[in-house]
Amino acid sequence: MGALADYLQELRSLPPEIPLEPELKPHRKDLNDKIKEDHELKAGAVMQAILAPGMGEDSPSEGDMVHIHYSVISEEDDTLYSTRSEEGGPGHAFAVTLEKGCRGPRGWEVALKGMHKGGRVLIKVLPGYGYSHPLCKLLPPHPSILPGSALSFDLELVSWCPASEVRLLGADDGTGLMRRVIVEGSGFESPRPPFEVTFTCEMRSPSYDGISLSGLRYFQADQNRPITLQLGLGLIPEEYPEP
Repeated sequence: MGALADYLQELRSLPPEIPLEPELKPHRKDLNDKIKEDHELKAGAVMQAILAPGMGEDSPSEGDMVHIHYSVISEEDDTLYSTRSEEGGPGHAFAVTLEKGCRGPRGWEVALKGMHKGGRVLIKVLPGYGYSHPLCKLLPPHPSILPGSALSFDLELVSWCPASEVRLLGADDGTGLMRRVIVEGSGFESPRPPFEVTFTCEMRSPSYDGISLSGLRYFQADQNRPITLQLGLGLIPEEYPEP
């Protein structure tokens, strides 16, 4: 009996077992995530009110670069942040790529994929569909916005560029770049270090209306005196100082 009592005492002292989740293959995990999201959306994870229907019948889809105005609203109906100038924001449209790269809150993506150009909606999202969604890479734009908070977003779809014109460069953690192709070049080769390149460029602020090259111009190279530099050195010629 003493040995049995010792054995039972040893069992009681063991840490509790942690249930193991089955390891799923990637395609199976994606399907499970989709089923789980569909169930949560039907249960009201993202609730939406249409403020303006927008124009046309087209809507953005995965990989498109969307230009939006948005306001972040607390449960107490206080505006915590806005891109709109009338609400104290910078006034220019914000660009993000749908379901690619540095992704925004999942609630945005769900709403935007059903919106039309010029449309405006008010969505109320559970924390898991805001900044705390596991695939959201954007940080809250203001310290008063806690990632785990239930928030509302006032979204306006200003415009969008199709995925065929958008290139994602670098990391998807907010430090990478979104590049839109204005005019396709010729040939199939691209320059790489240590090649020397000659080019012209201009730098502008983000556009106010989502239209490319419509923001305030900060810098423009002389078309008759293009920039020449060697890739990989990170050096800009002295006659073109950094803005």
